[in-house]
Amino acid sequence: EWNWSPNGGWLTYAKGEENGFRSIYLYNVAAGETHRVTDDFTDDSAPSFDDEGKYLFFASSQHFNPTIGGYDLKPIWANMDGLYVVPLRKDVEHPFPPESDEVTVTGDEDKDDEKKEDKDEDNKTDKDKDKDKDKDEDKTPIEIDIEGLADRMIALDVEQGNYFSLQFADGKLFYMSRPFVAGGGRGNQDAAASIMVYDMKEREEKTALEGAAGYTLSADGKKMLYAMRGNKYGIIDAKAEQKPAEKPLRIDEMSARVDPRAEWRQMFRDAWRQERDFFYVHTPIITASDC
Repeated sequence: EWNWSPNGGWLTYAKGEENGFRSIYLYNVAAGETHRVTDDFTDDSAPSFDDEGKYLFFASSQHFNPTIGGYDLKPIWANMDGLYVVPLRKDVEHPFPPESDEVTVTGDEDKDDEKKEDKDEDNKTDKDKDKDKDKDEDKTPIEIDIEGLADRMIALDVEQGNYFSLQFADGKLFYMSRPFVAGGGRGNQDAAASIMVYDMKEREEKTALEGAAGYTLSADGKKMLYAMRGNKYGIIDAKAEQKPAEKPLRIDEMSARVDPRAEWRQMFRDAWRQERDFFYVHTPIITASDC
């Protein structure tokens, strides 16, 4: 579970802790430094930068609302995940600023429309002027204020559930949601999952595609490659309320060429490395003379 920042200056990833939970970390490529984002009191996963390098999103199991069994009265911990966002710098605006509750007075609509049109023209001109500036800024690595990073954590307004595979594009957060199914646990692969999308501007969650097994966004964030059961793949628009593609990708005709000798050498080498690096970690009592 990892994700590169825009321009590749930072890497964020989820790392397993000794207590079995995962924590979110940041790695500064230029400085070669690792920074912790979350502690090991909760299980955090699926970190993802936004496309402007202002925010960091991730899932975290911070909802503790168990269901008590009727027979043995044991708790069932389900739907523990929430979605969270962290502004990466202190000067970054709050992702959900207070909304205006002003009431428009009757008769002022025309004036407001004229002001809006003038403002839109000004904004369009400003955007055209900033295009060259944005191209130069895109080449500059993003800056992150490490101090107080965890204290800037903000919860998204979504129901508690089981979330994974977070990706961000064009002001929207995409993620997978798999409901809890009795007897299957939080990671039950037999449970149907859905691709969800949360609009940061509208502050609204919608379903992008139901019954999916996985997905990935295109580089520009406009298209989505999805996978469904039965080795079915397709490409659709990356937005809410989509249906499977009318013409799935033709993968039955695809083939892969392998070199059996080279493949065997790689498997042998990887197995040897596993034994070399982790043999004494998992079996500290056994020694080489016992083998």
